[in-house]
Amino acid sequence: MKQGVTLDTLEYMNVYLFERILGIGILILHVFLVLLIGYLIYRKATKRKINIVENFLSHNGMWLVAGTSLLAIIGSLIFSDYYGIEPCKLCWIQRIFIYPQALIMSIAAYTKDTRAWTYSLWLSIIGFIIGIYQVNGQLGITEVIPEAECIAGADAACAQVHMLEFGYITFPLASATLFLFIIILYFFRKK
Repeated sequence: MKQGVTLDTLEYMNVYLFERILGIGILILHVFLVLLIGYLIYRKATKRKINIVENFLSHNGMWLVAGTSLLAIIGSLIFSDYYGIEPCKLCWIQRIFIYPQALIMSIAAYTKDTRAWTYSLWLSIIGFIIGIYQVNGQLGITEVIPEAECIAGADAACAQVHMLEFGYITFPLASATLFLFIIILYFFRKK
């Protein structure tokens, strides 16, 4: 090792690298969401559909939800269990709404049970609202999170920002983005 580089420094760099990877993934998901929302607006305004987009999303939407949910589970567990970043109460609640979706949508995609979209939609709407609520408090848009009532531990205040990538991506924003992605995919479900 170079002089001045300690194990703590290397662990911090690993956390920073993992946060950057997560930030890039969320940034890509933001671009994809803008394109999907733009397409939905185009579809509504012109009453025309692009068959390749419609077919891909309607046939693979459940697998996309299952895969992104599984990545969210892995990422959240790496942050909390490997790096020791304690999740706050609102983060735990958001986990409650994303964790089952990986299993529900995997089974539904395998069995081609489109009724699972209804369960996924409601879990995502509630999770999205909680995520936006927490983002609002973290970025200081308004004082909606009473700090004293939201402390789960010394390092787990709901308004504390543990990760800030590209000047705006935080853990709850990543969560809200994933929930919004699932909500948008609902509109492409196979009927």
